[in-house]
Amino acid sequence: MLEQLLKNHSKIIAECAIMERLRRLPEVIAHPTLYNAALVYDSCEGRDAMSSIYAEYIQAAAKAHLPMLMTSPTWRLDAERIAEAEPSVPATINTDAVDYMLDVRDKFKSADQPPVLIGALVGPKNDCYKPKIAPNANEAESFHSNQINELANTDADFLQA
Repeated sequence: MLEQLLKNHSKIIAECAIMERLRRLPEVIAHPTLYNAALVYDSCEGRDAMSSIYAEYIQAAAKAHLPMLMTSPTWRLDAERIAEAEPSVPATINTDAVDYMLDVRDKFKSADQPPVLIGALVGPKNDCYKPKIAPNANEAESFHSNQINELANTDADFLQA
């Protein structure tokens, strides 16, 4: 589906900077390790604020009559960070975050809108702005394989690393 979308459209809107926008809202308290991912379980301000931001992007894409790529808040959900955060979040947080995004898309996408695809996002092991501490290929495979396998078994439209 993603390949066809890229082939058939010269312009596609993508959401960005969700966490940057959330951190500017005094009512939103991000998780110290998992940041906005844990908001998928928040029953009040945090989840609503995050959903509103995603809705704004979906509505902008609809207004522009352009397809949209969105990603789940899974960029900090590797096995090490989840283990560090437990028991405050369930082990199924990757799957739950993708399901949350699918629900957001279904809730806010209009019927006549071009496609809105949901990607499952895999983030870096270390600080991505410090390439000297990046893992080698074998370390990266070992570190990311659990999350990638889990995300590949969701209903996400694509994986993004």
